[in-house]
Amino acid sequence: MKCTHQTIKHCKVILIGLCLWLSPSMGYADETRYVNIAAFQMKDGNSESIFTGRYSELMKMMEDKKAILLFMLRTPSVKGEDIINFQSDVLHLTKKGNLANGGLNCQFSFDNESDEDSQFYSLSGICAVLTPSAKGTDKHRIIMKRVMLADILPTINVWTRLYHDPKTNVVFYVDMD
Repeated sequence: MKCTHQTIKHCKVILIGLCLWLSPSMGYADETRYVNIAAFQMKDGNSESIFTGRYSELMKMMEDKKAILLFMLRTPSVKGEDIINFQSDVLHLTKKGNLANGGLNCQFSFDNESDEDSQFYSLSGICAVLTPSAKGTDKHRIIMKRVMLADILPTINVWTRLYHDPKTNVVFYVDMD
């Protein structure tokens, strides 16, 4: 088949039409976001399911509850199906000469569940709570089921409780922008 100006023009029209048809359905899938995750060790099991406010207001509320900040993280940009890894722990040498680890090691799965009409995001994860002991490190595994994240608001942070572990009283909050 000989390429003429007319066939090239016809192919361009088809290609542009195909791109325009695909772009609305693909546009929401590649949008990047930033995830903010905070973990606190609570004195008791009393934690709100949703908190609205800035980082400093969340910190103040938790400080008033005598909670200890374990970590606060703002991720680089994330897209659907990304895995967020975070490790915050300290390696100790016990009195018996054993190595012991204390802190948190976490992996979170970020999913973009948006469609043509609405934006929906979720987070799930698994964390190991590491506690140093005389004999070494005690591990407690936390499995966080999928939680739908609050809508992104341009003027206020909406922190959703991702998980509260009743055994360790560790609570995780997440916000997204």
